[in-house]
Amino acid sequence: MDKDNYYSIGQVAELCQISRKTLRYYEKIGLLIPDKVADNGYRYYDESTLLTLPVIRYYKQMGFKLDEIKELVNGAPFSTLSYEFTGKLNEHRAREWELSRMKHFISDWLELIVEAQMVIEEHLTDVTLKVLPQRTYYAMPYAFHYDYRKALINIPFNNGIENLNNHITGPVCMYFSSAEDKAAGRATDCLVVQEAYKEVPKAHSFTFPAGVYASIYHIGDFNHLSETYCKLNQWVETHDYDAEADVFERYVVDYWTTEQTDLYVTELLIRVHKHRS
Repeated sequence: MDKDNYYSIGQVAELCQISRKTLRYYEKIGLLIPDKVADNGYRYYDESTLLTLPVIRYYKQMGFKLDEIKELVNGAPFSTLSYEFTGKLNEHRAREWELSRMKHFISDWLELIVEAQMVIEEHLTDVTLKVLPQRTYYAMPYAFHYDYRKALINIPFNNGIENLNNHITGPVCMYFSSAEDKAAGRATDCLVVQEAYKEVPKAHSFTFPAGVYASIYHIGDFNHLSETYCKLNQWVETHDYDAEADVFERYVVDYWTTEQTDLYVTELLIRVHKHRS
């Protein structure tokens, strides 16, 4: 055969913008075989083989692996092509779902960091009223002993959501049936609650009721949390509101995010109603 009808490995590399190393690897795995090997070991490719390279590149662009491409470029029937393309599409959809899930978790955590930063920088420690919607959380009863680290980074709680083939996101929260007992150091049990990525069975859920809530942020560790409770109670009394007995502690930034306790931000939420005389 006339050498002029062939392209050297260097010419192929230049024309197709591919390295010689890659071409040699393609030959090694049987993906693109030179059409001629001279006595001196030089590789040559004819035009038909050369034109296979853009096809390989396009398959790679779609996410096919080299061993998969090898089967597809060697004259696969429609049935094989349809099967492989459908499988690759489903694979990308699964990866897309996984990526979306991870973005959701990161976004939720970032929002908490931004919220805590704003609270600390602006020193937002006054009581405000918030109208909050009903929400459903994953929940687990917990014997509370004022060991916040153990309660918040809660191994049984995390195992429980894992066993439900689900994932937690957003801040850890604790629900106490008596705000008075919690503030006084007498609380002995609570519900640890957190938003779940997927719907949870009713037996493992807690419904946060919609309503108007008195909200106050506490900055720093939990040793002086009772002082923030006092401030909240005084506000409720002086602003002519009646408060529900229970309380919802929402841990915006805590042990999950940092060991610097001066950066901790906790929100206390108590549902209130305008006092009727």
